[in-house]
Amino acid sequence: MISAYASFVNRSEILHRFSAKIRSVPDYEDIICHADENSFVIVMSDGSEYKMTAAEFAKRIKGTPGYKGGNVRLISCKAGRGKLAQELADLLKVKVMAATENVNVSYRGELFVSNDRQKAMMYFMGQKIDPTGTWIVFVPQDGRGE
Repeated sequence: MISAYASFVNRSEILHRFSAKIRSVPDYEDIICHADENSFVIVMSDGSEYKMTAAEFAKRIKGTPGYKGGNVRLISCKAGRGKLAQELADLLKVKVMAATENVNVSYRGELFVSNDRQKAMMYFMGQKIDPTGTWIVFVPQDGRGE
């Protein structure tokens, strides 16, 4: 099943095209965005970047018609590495699943978590390669997501 999602990437980016084929994970809504360990990043059409805190991004997510208020899987690089995903879980009061390393997305919508682009390409070509990163589920501190 193809995921219902909200996208915060520029329509001209290849990630935008590939994200439409990402398969859903039960009980999660996909949020497609850029991030690093400390902030969410919106890439403008001119290539400039606008960084947002978890609070600013939570507000954007809540105002997006594609988001229905459920648990979130961030299709986003490194958001699960620092405090960012936990802050988002606390603000949205839902579970947030985030990757510890880069989320590589194939043209078929496959996901591979690794900072090693070569390993990702080998995986997408059918080789049995273990990811170097992982997905972590962050539960809101008030416990609502449990």
